[in-house]
Amino acid sequence: MPEPDRFSRFTEHVRRLLSISEIEARRLNHHFEGTEHLLLALLQVPDGVGAKVLQGLDVDPNVVCREVEAATGRGDGGGPDQIGLAPGAKRVIVEAVNEARRLGHHYLGTEHLLLCQIREGEGIAARVLEGQGVGPERARLRTIQLLDDLNDTSEIGRGGRGNRWDRPPDEIDRGDRRGWGKWLWPRQ
Repeated sequence: MPEPDRFSRFTEHVRRLLSISEIEARRLNHHFEGTEHLLLALLQVPDGVGAKVLQGLDVDPNVVCREVEAATGRGDGGGPDQIGLAPGAKRVIVEAVNEARRLGHHYLGTEHLLLCQIREGEGIAARVLEGQGVGPERARLRTIQLLDDLNDTSEIGRGGRGNRWDRPPDEIDRGDRRGWGKWLWPRQ
């Protein structure tokens, strides 16, 4: 019997974010995707809950981009064909799944990734957001407020509630290539 698609619980916004994250890593000539690439990608999905949370907290995307590039610099280029996840980014994704479960959500949205990037604390994304005045408590409160306000009208309603988990993904799933299936949404 085939294994269920572990990535069907990712909203369309998260799938787009993960694709953009790889593009950002390549743009900066990095050989890995770190939390900073996830953050840059999150800002490029403005209709996702995570970006709306940052907007509501008056985070300036241009400042974030400048600070990320200043902190990471540009790589030497000539990297591998496939870019892997840095340990911090992998922890953020795994913890985002746990965060979604703690909130009682049956989907993984950009808001879960944002909350875990901030809480991770050691990554460049957390440092940049902290410099913008965004700490874990403030972000969590704003996220919960926004989710209550949206109430099924955005990312949540389109990709995460009800019986929508059995529909096939609308994008090519990059999870197997990265080996995510080993540690995401384990069978229960």
